[in-house]
Amino acid sequence: MERLRVNGTTLPEPRGWFPPASYVCDGKTRVVLTEGTLSSNERNGQAWVGDVEL
Repeated sequence: MERLRVNGTTLPEPRGWFPPASYVCDGKTRVVLTEGTLSSNERNGQAWVGDVEL
């Protein structure tokens, strides 16, 4: 198993739950984190998109 590699310095906060989604665009898999609750149990309205490289 490889570690998560992050480009940039801003990261999404840990979530208690979120509706998972993924899609393929130009042959690359992308994952989407939207809304959900933070680990503090507060609602979150952010959206993050990440690329998956295997």
